[in-house]
Amino acid sequence: MTQYAALDAALKARIAADAGRAVSFAAIFTGEVRCEAQRLAEATGRMDRRIVDGRLQALRRAGKLVFTKDMPAGWRLSASN
Repeated sequence: MTQYAALDAALKARIAADAGRAVSFAAIFTGEVRCEAQRLAEATGRMDRRIVDGRLQALRRAGKLVFTKDMPAGWRLSASN
């Protein structure tokens, strides 16, 4: 397990909670995601928002998430997830 496993799980759970609709960054950066990001920010010295953005991009590259520009634009779970 990596140090980001809990954050990755929280990100996927938050996006899945919107039942297939695109989720904006602002809607994702709440609750458990924000708390976990703040914990990691204190441990690493990076900004919490940058940590979340980096993990969203890492999950996108791994094929777990997709970002759609269709209206409404936002993050969704990939079909293969």
